[in-house]
Amino acid sequence: MGKTLIHRFLRATQDIDLFIDPSEMNVARVRAALEEIYEDPSIREITAGELLKYPVIRYGTEDGFSIDLIARIGEAFQFSDLQYENKTIGDVSVRVATPETLYKLKKDTRREIDQLDLRFLERKIRNNDR
Repeated sequence: MGKTLIHRFLRATQDIDLFIDPSEMNVARVRAALEEIYEDPSIREITAGELLKYPVIRYGTEDGFSIDLIARIGEAFQFSDLQYENKTIGDVSVRVATPETLYKLKKDTRREIDQLDLRFLERKIRNNDR
């Protein structure tokens, strides 16, 4: 089990969702990053064509952690629809979905954990907490 800290909200998680641009060049960059961490030949099976065919590709690591590579959520959201903020983690700049975008992505879900996330995001948006 891992821990996720996004927008200063820590909770236990067993996966991470990464919305990615499904272009050939970007998917090749994602594969290269994964291959740098995990020596797994199955990573080569992650392609732009597969992300256009299937909206989510789940990569499972040897230690049981899952990385969901998301190109779209049905017809509702695509990578190009997301609004983001640039955050610096160490010396790396990372794009993180805004609280408003995260709220839109989760607002119609029914899972209890998502409802907890929604309450946190509502407070963050209401207080203009960045």
